Amino acid sequence: MRARRWVLGGVSAIAVVYALLLALLRASEDSLVYHPLPYSEGMERTFGGGFEDRALTTRGGATIHALHFRREGARRHVLFFHGNGGNAYLLARPLASLSESLAADVLAVDYRGYGKSAGAPSERALYEDGEAAFDELSRLAGGGPIVVMGHSLGGAVAVHVASVRPARALVLENTFDELPHAAGSHYPWVPTGLLMKNRFPSRETIQRYRGPLFAAHARHDEVIPFVLGRALFDAAPSAPKRFFASESGGHNDPMPEAYWAELAAFLREVER
Repeated sequence: MRARRWVLGGVSAIAVVYALLLALLRASEDSLVYHPLPYSEGMERTFGGGFEDRALTTRGGATIHALHFRREGARRHVLFFHGNGGNAYLLARPLASLSESLAADVLAVDYRGYGKSAGAPSERALYEDGEAAFDELSRLAGGGPIVVMGHSLGGAVAVHVASVRPARALVLENTFDELPHAAGSHYPWVPTGLLMKNRFPSRETIQRYRGPLFAAHARHDEVIPFVLGRALFDAAPSAPKRFFASESGGHNDPMPEAYWAELAAFLREVER
């Protein structure tokens, strides 16, 4: 009888601790999902320049900033959404290379709380920020076709924007089918599907996008499992669509030259 009470007491204590851990994770979810880095003086000297800083106003009245890598005479315009950490200034050199590789005019937005953008990030805020950035690039492009591109969490923003704006093509790098699945790969003991308020349900959202899709994922991605990126691609009703599996590098490593060659060829095909 005494042993039984000890067992029940131990189980109860474990249950209480588990519940407290879940409550703590729930309370700190936003800080786990978003890792914004504010702008600091001199970032252009450290991480590269060659862009124009543009201030945009979202539908809800928030002021956000975007970096515009202008390419004179470009017929291709790319809207780029970065991942959940840092800011667009840290990516200045890769973004300049993207502009060169794709012969494109590029606009890269910083979500609320990132870089010079005011406010705090949230799922709804990121969607609004993405829509405002598309509208700004459309204005700069004179209404010309826009390729929407996103990396990691930015892939979910890109999927949303492509579902509500007339994107010419959608390009996804190392992203997920829905955020709770990505979180669950790191916290398998947490019922992320029940617990999380940030959903980013790209697998559902992408059903509203029927245009061309080019998706890529690193097989050795240590942040977002390869299978999640592939699941999103397989669920997409897009036509045409193409998947590139990178055999080298991890989540934040540069894609190989073959990726850029295949992506450029794909865009040429769909832009005819």
